[in-house]
Amino acid sequence: MKLSQRILFPTLAAFIVAIAGLFVYSYLINQATNRERERIDDTQLEAAFHAKVESQGNLALGLAFEAANDPSIQDAFARRDRQALTELTLKSYQVLNQQLDLPQYQYHIPPAISFLRLHDLGNFGDDLSTFRQTVVQANETKLPVVGLEVGRGGLGLRGVVPVFYQDQPIGSVEFGSNVDDTFLNALKTEYGHDWRILLTRQSLELATLQDFTNFEPGPTLDLFLLATTNSSLPYAGSDYYDNLVKGNKTSVSIRTTDNKNYRIYGFPLVDFSGQTVGTVEVFTDLEPAIAQQTSRILFGVIAVVLAMVIGALVLFLTTRRVLSPLSDLTRSALSISNGDLSQNIKVLNEDDEIGQLGTAFNQMTQQLRSVIGNLEQNVKERTQDLDRRSRELETASRIAREITSEQHMDQLLTNAANLIRDEFGFYHAGIFLVDDRREYAVLRAATGDAGRQLLALNHRLKIGEVGIVGFVTQTGRPRVALNVGADVTHFRNPLLPETRSEMALPLTYGGEIIGALDVQSKQESAFDDNDVKIMQTVADQLAIAINNARLAERTRENLRELGLLYQRQVRNAWKQVSQEKPSEFEYDGLNVSPVRQDLPADQVKRLSEGKTIILRGEKGSTLLIPLALQGQLIGTVGIEKDDPAYEWNRDELSIAENAATQASLALENARLLEETQRLAAKERTIGEISARIGGLVDIEKILQTTVQELSQTLPDAEVAIQFQGKDQE
Repeated sequence: MKLSQRILFPTLAAFIVAIAGLFVYSYLINQATNRERERIDDTQLEAAFHAKVESQGNLALGLAFEAANDPSIQDAFARRDRQALTELTLKSYQVLNQQLDLPQYQYHIPPAISFLRLHDLGNFGDDLSTFRQTVVQANETKLPVVGLEVGRGGLGLRGVVPVFYQDQPIGSVEFGSNVDDTFLNALKTEYGHDWRILLTRQSLELATLQDFTNFEPGPTLDLFLLATTNSSLPYAGSDYYDNLVKGNKTSVSIRTTDNKNYRIYGFPLVDFSGQTVGTVEVFTDLEPAIAQQTSRILFGVIAVVLAMVIGALVLFLTTRRVLSPLSDLTRSALSISNGDLSQNIKVLNEDDEIGQLGTAFNQMTQQLRSVIGNLEQNVKERTQDLDRRSRELETASRIAREITSEQHMDQLLTNAANLIRDEFGFYHAGIFLVDDRREYAVLRAATGDAGRQLLALNHRLKIGEVGIVGFVTQTGRPRVALNVGADVTHFRNPLLPETRSEMALPLTYGGEIIGALDVQSKQESAFDDNDVKIMQTVADQLAIAINNARLAERTRENLRELGLLYQRQVRNAWKQVSQEKPSEFEYDGLNVSPVRQDLPADQVKRLSEGKTIILRGEKGSTLLIPLALQGQLIGTVGIEKDDPAYEWNRDELSIAENAATQASLALENARLLEETQRLAAKERTIGEISARIGGLVDIEKILQTTVQELSQTLPDAEVAIQFQGKDQE
């Protein structure tokens, strides 16, 4: 073998190994990056599904709250007046269904009997308690319930709120939206993936009475198709679906008969009670990724071949002219072929061919080191960035969950400010709310000692004029100051001297700016576009929580005012009853007779406080139990024993107090019935008089009939009608 060949072949082989190793290494790194990206995409898509479910659920629950707290609806529902309830709610339901796609609006009688379906007026009276557990739970616990539930029409988002009338539960009201093709198409429009939902046979059996004709069979006997964005999507194997139904998240890649490649990510579909009722699948078309990967491989192969050809040609020409100085080059090439990229060839003369070859070889080695180093650094930085974004998204989700559970405004704002500062590591966080006149953004919550001082000073900023917060509360757009010293809009606060960058985000609800979230950092340029997106998500959730807290406070205030009004009404009504009728009776074992017995003021005070009194005297031992309604004392029950030393036991006290409670309710019901009858008689009499007078046209007849009817209605009264003349003016 010629020396040129002996030099050419090993060097070429080393070159091939180095390029191939680089190619394989790049391929493996790319695969690892793709897998990590898929995992993050799966997490984000699952979070997007749950976020949409939560958003729709909160909307349904908020509307149910409004309906449940409407006095006219409460009155009609308490009277079980279906026609009146329909007239009060049908128009609003039609508007809500058209604008917000909320097809279900109905009222239930405990435990879960349908009283009125606004979406199906002719269908009512059926018992839903066997499968509508949201309704059963709301009526049992007297608390709102929201979440996913399978009904006769499939899967829906339910918001069920108990309805009270005069502090007594009378049933529940429900708003609901369907989880169907429309729901999934909205997700596809926003995120660009196909979706599919399957329901289990067990979840459908009770709701549909085992009538599955409206549902297309799924991949197994226990699954049925509920909704999909693409009816031609393939199914995976039964083991995959069995794993999902058991509550495990999983993914699989499949190839269809028409040579299409999909990656399917599935996670369990859990209803409001925590039970798995089906599966949710997200489909990713792998064709673009496969085509891109194929192009990269082809380009790499072509590049390797071209490099091999060029290298072989250079080596061949060089070895033909100069052979002796190539020993050093050969040894260096062998070292490089073994993976040692730190080798450099010593070039004695850069003007001749060997020197130029040595220089070119050194440059190639440097480029290889640079390419590998840059590739590793890029992968590392990308992985770190993805991890950071994932942690930030998880943190934002956790903060949203924690703040939306608090309904007291001050505690909500304080918790939110501290959570945002602690979880994201900010220097300072503050929450501003717009005042009623929309002139100032008032600080309502802030962190640290500086925050407490600012709150004590009633810190506020003029909207549209002072600071980044003033800009945001006027425009409704986020604003970032990467260097507060160079930003003319920034408001320099002496209590926060270490601030170097600031970001303010609008708090909006229903298109209205209600405040701003302000965060500050000790580092310059601490925020980027991704930080703005993540923090805006937190701000949106905070705005929803603030609105919910305001609704809760308004509801509590309304309930308190209604309670006071009812107490006043009860007190006045029973005062009038006691004046009109005998109000004290005694039973001696044979007869019930009126009796007059005034209690001392101190005893009346104790009874008004709801306390039972035991009196002992020479004639015996007396037990006094208060008759109370809504905290108002309306009477007293007295039980007397002839034995002055008699000790009343716990059972006797319990029986007497329970009997007094029932007697109070019965007395109030009787009073309300009597008052209702009296009002009805009054209205009937007025109507009869109006009917008799209204048919007359002669003035004298009208006057005579009026006097006659009033005389009959008001016996023992003189009735006269007198006109005012000019002399009396």
